[in-house]
Amino acid sequence: MTSPKAYQDGLAALRGVREEIKPREKQLAKLQAELEKLRADRDEKIRTLGAYEKAKPDRLATSAGVSVIDIVALVPSLGQCSCF
Repeated sequence: MTSPKAYQDGLAALRGVREEIKPREKQLAKLQAELEKLRADRDEKIRTLGAYEKAKPDRLATSAGVSVIDIVALVPSLGQCSCF
């Protein structure tokens, strides 16, 4: 069995870890919100460019850093073209 002192020391250490986690979780939430905004901006640009007559899903995918499937999901009309 462990001593009461060891248990109390363990609880103190656990609180220390908790205090280290809190600010990082806040940072992570902020970064995730920024990332979601950037992704939304990218998706909107893809939809806008996908409306052009000369739009090609492979070119859009390369420029956006996503897959052709992602492009077709955002601009379904590009999935029907014979531009590959």
